[in-house]
Amino acid sequence: MDSNDQKVRMLTCSGGSWTTEDGYTMVYRPSTLMRRTLELPFDSTYSQMKSCVGKKLNLSLRFDFRMSYQLTLSSSDKNKPVVVEIADDEDVKIFMDIANKASHGLLTLYVSDPDY
Repeated sequence: MDSNDQKVRMLTCSGGSWTTEDGYTMVYRPSTLMRRTLELPFDSTYSQMKSCVGKKLNLSLRFDFRMSYQLTLSSSDKNKPVVVEIADDEDVKIFMDIANKASHGLLTLYVSDPDY
């Protein structure tokens, strides 16, 4: 399948923000949580992804929001997940690759206000 035809599915969560728990671990805390599934072309750009996420979650295009995900890294910190922000086309490409290869289900894209 051509990457232009390939779609990537993900779970999107909005209506929350990131907080620090136990002095290290970032946790997404909802205030008015909305969960939706989203399917995007594998070769999406940052602006395309942000536009699609905004439309799917009924966010005004004037509303500035951040997109991020959690990634578990093997380390001496007991595999605690880290929050990775999606801020440009390169970040989208990496996220799409990880989401496409997720064997444990859908990868979650978290949407939060810019001040998290």
